Amino acid sequence: LILSACLFKRLFYGTYFNFAESKKLLNKRVIGLPVPYILLSHCLSGGLPRDLIRIIRRFIQVSEECGSNEMKDVFTFFINEEIKSKLRSLMVKLNNYDSLIEMDLIAKCMIELNNGKFDIINLTNKLEQFTNKLESKSDDKKPKDLINLISNLSNYLKLIESTKKYFLSINDWQNNFSTRVKQIENIAFAKQSLSVNPNLSEHIIDEVISNLRTTTNKALDAILANAEDDRQY
Repeated sequence: LILSACLFKRLFYGTYFNFAESKKLLNKRVIGLPVPYILLSHCLSGGLPRDLIRIIRRFIQVSEECGSNEMKDVFTFFINEEIKSKLRSLMVKLNNYDSLIEMDLIAKCMIELNNGKFDIINLTNKLEQFTNKLESKSDDKKPKDLINLISNLSNYLKLIESTKKYFLSINDWQNNFSTRVKQIENIAFAKQSLSVNPNLSEHIIDEVISNLRTTTNKALDAILANAEDDRQY
C-alpha cells in the first residue's frame, strides 16, 4: 500500500458521489489503494467529495500513526477519533443544562475510548435513555436542539457499529462484488441522511442496518462453517 498525504492538498467540492465516482476520484490520487478502503471511505463520507478526501487522507495518517495497514486497526483508530470529536461537542452542549449524570457518562466514554475498551452499543443505549428523559419534559422546557444533537449522534453510532461489523465480516470482496457495492451505496445513503434529513435518518438507518445484519450474519456463519471444516482435517 503506497500512499501519500500530499496528494490530497486540493479539496474537491461538489454533489454526492456514487461509488464509481468516488473510486475514480481516489484512484487518480492514490497509488495502490485497495478497493475495501475506497468502499469504506465512500460509506463514511456518504459520497460527499470533501469528506471522502478528508477521510482517506486521515486513513493514510492513521496507518502511519498506528503502524498498520490492516483495515480493522485503521478503521477502529479513525472511528474512535470521530466519536471523541462528537462527544466533545456534546459535552459543550451539556454545559448549558443541569445534566451532571450525563456529563459523567460522556467523560467515562472518553476515557474508555483512550483505553481501547469503548462499547458503542452501551453508549447508544444510554444516549437513547437520555433522549427519552428529555422528550418527557413539557414543551416549554424541552431542549429541542440538544435532543436533535443526541438523536443524531445515536443514529450515527448505530450506523458506524453495523458498518464496522459488516466490513470485518467479509474476507473476499471480489465475491459477489456487485451486490456488495449496492450494500455500500445503501450505507452511504444512510450517512447522507444524517445531514440531509435528520428526522428521517433514523428510519433509513434502521432499514439499512436490518439489511446489513442479515448479510453480516450470513457472512459470519460462512466463516464459522469454514473454520469448523478446517478443524475436521
